[in-house]
Amino acid sequence: MLFTSILVILTGLVLISLLLWLYWRCRRGDQRAINTVNSMLLPILSVLAVSINLLFSHRQHTPGCTGTIDILFYAGIIASIAIILLGCLIFFLSRERDRRTITQPVLVATILVTITFLTMYLNHCL
Repeated sequence: MLFTSILVILTGLVLISLLLWLYWRCRRGDQRAINTVNSMLLPILSVLAVSINLLFSHRQHTPGCTGTIDILFYAGIIASIAIILLGCLIFFLSRERDRRTITQPVLVATILVTITFLTMYLNHCL
């Protein structure tokens, strides 16, 4: 059990650091990072949808998982969906049609869902 927890935490932190690195490189205008994120946009969105579904279907409704943990769960999911929708709205309302206005919010939303998953996992609510 301890080894599994350490492995999950380490994997989550590595994923967050890689996503932050990609986000930072995209913000700076690195064309290779931008092309990588553009080509991986659909798989990242698929992973987000599956992760959110797994979080909803496997979370426990015990007294220890209510209150603050429950609020953090809903806040993380709602914030990630709102960030993606805001990025899409900005994309469709702007004249430039820069895909980074969609891909960067998707990266941030993936980070939020990962943090939400780690919070739920560490509090034994999954």
